[in-house]
Amino acid sequence: MVRFTIGRILLVVPVLLGVSIIVFMLVQLAPGDVTSTLLGPMASENAKEVLRAEMGLDRPLPVQYGKWLAAVLQGDFGTSWVHKRPVSEIIFPKFVNTALLAGSAALIAYVLGFSSGVFTAAKAGTLFDRIVTALMLILGSIPLYWGGLVLVFLFALTWRWLPATGMTKTIGGGGALDVLTHLVLPAVAASLPSAALISRITRATMIETLSQNYIRVARAKGIRRAIILRKHALRNALPPIVTVGGMELGYLLGGIVLIEVVFAWPGLGFVVYNAIIGRDLPTVQGAVLILALAFVLINLTVDVVNAYLDPATRAAEGGVDR
Repeated sequence: MVRFTIGRILLVVPVLLGVSIIVFMLVQLAPGDVTSTLLGPMASENAKEVLRAEMGLDRPLPVQYGKWLAAVLQGDFGTSWVHKRPVSEIIFPKFVNTALLAGSAALIAYVLGFSSGVFTAAKAGTLFDRIVTALMLILGSIPLYWGGLVLVFLFALTWRWLPATGMTKTIGGGGALDVLTHLVLPAVAASLPSAALISRITRATMIETLSQNYIRVARAKGIRRAIILRKHALRNALPPIVTVGGMELGYLLGGIVLIEVVFAWPGLGFVVYNAIIGRDLPTVQGAVLILALAFVLINLTVDVVNAYLDPATRAAEGGVDR
């Protein structure tokens, strides 16, 4: 197990290096001239050239990348071109907000998807199975932004049960209950597609597991169905479910931009959205790199958890400790 974990950690290094190159190049090669955005369309070419030199944009891309990566390794993500503040001061507080939203959405998705998948697998072929499966298929087909707008229309505008935007009240807010009430709608909207996917994967995996010979033997011995599900089927069905769950958490962290924009949630996705509009490249680079790092670390955690749950995974990859 230790060798397996160390091997996975070592594989993360080249992955992160590749991610940093992709992030840097995608932002640098984006269409448009950042100097025109910052100085305005009426700025002279001489003023633009001076600004490019001050920002280091007149240097070759490999030199720019090397300088940027060296600074990032020291914890320096640069200075925001728009806000004139260190990028780290902008993105890290917002990442906490995004992690809160993504974590809450993931918790809802895990509970809803896992429980519905297990129950439908236990009652496969029944009317209950068909209704829940169809409902999950519908939820999984709803675009994030459309689902968010529907929830806002119903619960915030029509029934006025929950607030529509922001993280706290503008005046007199800030308590835990205030944050929780603002968190409900965006977390539910973000969780629905993930819950649908987890439900389908859980159902398919459980049905396959319940068809195995050792399950039939357990039934023949008269073991109760609840015990078979809990002690025999669930453990062997967990690895693919854990894999999908980890991927969905990474997806929520990186793909929750639309939800943050719809609900004006002050998270990292909202920062990236505004930075792209304002051509604030250092902020975009820093934010995307942090999201990519979080996604890679989540995948690493999923691999280690799966290896713990299924020793055959370590054996197949030469990771069994001797």
